[in-house]
Amino acid sequence: MTPVERLIRGCVDDERMLQCAARYVDEARGSALEQLADERLFFIRTLSTSGRTLHHEPRARGSAGGMFRVLLLEARTLAAGRNTGDALSACRQSQGRLEHLFTSALDREWSHELLDVITGQQQRICAARGRLIGIEHGIVVGRA
Repeated sequence: MTPVERLIRGCVDDERMLQCAARYVDEARGSALEQLADERLFFIRTLSTSGRTLHHEPRARGSAGGMFRVLLLEARTLAAGRNTGDALSACRQSQGRLEHLFTSALDREWSHELLDVITGQQQRICAARGRLIGIEHGIVVGRA
């Protein structure tokens, strides 16, 4: 797996968690989580395009761990009922993993084009932390 594919995998995992959690919160929060998920899809497309080489195109697929975490949230919701706190907590944890992944990626050697893409996405991911906190506290804001 290439370093770009690792970043894409993190985005896929986070997008899946955001989409899953959006089903278990109220409509306003769900809409805000879906906006964040759409942003992750944009990141995936951008990374796939920027990471393409003459002989390789990065694949966009999630990890087994990411799928397990989504299934765990769904099982917890099935067993205990809808819980906004659990759903948003799972999103914050997923976002934290993604933020760490992108921050760590900045320590690698990248082409100028990829470095610009990764830096821009890392900044947007960090900004999403504040948006998630706002969503948790009922302050739903639109796209950054």
